[in-house]
Order: sequence, then C-alpha cells, then structure tokens
Amino acid sequence: MVAESQGLMTGFGTPQQRPIHATTCEALLGHAVADGSMGPKVRAAVGFVRATGRRASIGSLDDARAVVNGDRGTQVNA
Repeated sequence: MVAESQGLMTGFGTPQQRPIHATTCEALLGHAVADGSMGPKVRAAVGFVRATGRRASIGSLDDARAVVNGDRGTQVNA
C-alpha cells in the first residue's frame, strides 16, 4: 500500500491497484504497510481517530484542501 495524490492504494504497482477512498481503523490495520513508507502515517491516522473519535485524512500536501474536505485522499473513520 503506497500513497499517491489520491491517498492510500491497495495492490500498488499491479493491475489490481486501487485507491482506498474511505476506510475504518480496523480495516486499515489489516493491510500490509511498509514501516519506511506509509506505516508512520497510517499509525498516526489510526491513533488520532482512536484518541478523538474524529476523522483523519491521508493524502498529498499538494491536495491538502481537498484532502481535508474529504474530496481526495483516504478518509479514516472509527
């Protein structure tokens, strides 16, 4: 799973590559995530959602406004 401007991807680099637009903490933790890649971002998003009960967003800084608005990136909910 690697991030592009769309957010987190499943099957990255394969014909099955697909963006994850919305997910839950549990579902997100079920994906293999490289520690040196998206691992820290995924753990931070999950930690934020669990601590606050609010939504976290993962995406490109180039798309920050759209990511925060929920229009781009991956939205992580409880």
